[in-house]
This record gives sequence, C-alpha cells and structure tokens, in this order.
Amino acid sequence: MIEDQGKYYLYRHIRLDTNHPFYIGIGTKRKSNKLSTYERAYTKRGHNTFWDKVVQKSNYRVEILLESDDYEFIKQKEIEFIALYGRRNLNLGTLVNLTDGGEIRRNVIISEETRKKISESSKDRPSANKNKKWSQEFKNKISNSLKGKKLSKESIEKRTKTLKQKALKRGFYQHKEWKENIGKANSKVVYCFIDNNFYQFDSCHQAEKRLNISFQSISYACKRFPKNYKGMYFSYNKEFLMQQFIQK
Repeated sequence: MIEDQGKYYLYRHIRLDTNHPFYIGIGTKRKSNKLSTYERAYTKRGHNTFWDKVVQKSNYRVEILLESDDYEFIKQKEIEFIALYGRRNLNLGTLVNLTDGGEIRRNVIISEETRKKISESSKDRPSANKNKKWSQEFKNKISNSLKGKKLSKESIEKRTKTLKQKALKRGFYQHKEWKENIGKANSKVVYCFIDNNFYQFDSCHQAEKRLNISFQSISYACKRFPKNYKGMYFSYNKEFLMQQFIQK
C-alpha cells in the first residue's frame, strides 16, 4: 500500500480465486464510524449488479492504495487505475466499474434490461411541469435572459448532429429516399382558376415561381378545394375544378 495520510482514499477489491483486481473506488474516511474508518471500501451495499455477481462467485480482499487530503488527486488516481486494469464491459480488462472514474459518467454503457426498467418506470408518470402556470413576470425573466445570446457554430453543429442521430434511430430523418418521395408528391400537375381563367402547372413548385406563392400554400389549397386561397382556386383534379365553375 502507498501511504499518504489524508481525508480521502483510493481502494481496490481483489478476487481471491484469480487474484485479479475487479473494482476500483474512492471513499471518505469516517472517524466516527464504529465499524470501519474505510466504510465505503468494506461495505457490500450500493454496488452494481456485476460487482454483486463477482462476490457471489468468490471472496475478495480490500486494499487501500492511496490516502490524501487532495480530493482532485484521488479522483485523478482513480481514473488512472481504472485505465490501468481496464473495464470488463469495454473488453479492456477485469474491472466491473461502469464508468471511467473521477465521478464523471464517461463511457457509461446502459444495458437493454436497465433501459426497459427505466422505460417501464417512466410510463404514466406525470410531468413535473404539467398543469403548472407560469406568471408573466417569470416568462419575461426567461425571455430577457435568453435575448442576445448566440450559439457558437460548434454548438449548432453538435446539436444538429445529435438531432440527426435521434431522428435516424426513430426513422424520421429526411434521408435521400424520403426527399425523393416528397419531391414526387409535389410534382403533381396543379390546375388553377384565377379571374375566370384556367391555368396549368407541372408542379406546386412551378406554380410557386409563376404566382409568387409558397408551394406549401398551393398544396394546402389543392387539398381543401373548393375553398379559395386569396381569390384563387387550386386543385389536382382538372375535371372537378372545371365542373365547379361551369355549374356556376
């Protein structure tokens, strides 16, 4: 054991059947504790499932590696020792630690079983903000605090990348095939009745350019025919459009 007396300590658990370290942790000394000054190192509570499975198979011993009053130093050493022995869930070593240490949740791997448990526990759980009414004063404070703030180019790119990845997983991302299908849908021939005259356009986009109206508005007007849009009537069905005005 390397000794450097202090408030915080670094410890490791070693399997007796293989003599390999299987867990690295940090703790704070409890001088008032009757059981042990190094309570965290010796307790069997509060560990992950993989740690429990190892302990069920083999006895283990505890070793205190470092002690120091410098907490940042102990955290850094935890990161170094975890990297030294390697995490088992990353196929890098023998440790059952689920993070890289230093109290930072880096490279955390969440099992499918845990994901399902979290999902089930979240179902039918009311939102903390549901039915809450925010005062206008509170809304103004939030609005004012955000005014003038501009996201950096790097932040925008990170957000865009994250949103794309989420959309891809859910099947909502506007990939090339999706865009082509939208293009086909918007390439329908559009018929228009303006000032007692009939017009024909190859697509909503062409009508947009000729009439200076957004293609979304034209597409929407075609679907809601015979209601007009700014005095103009649009439809994908030429005969139906003509019949309406011939009858008039």
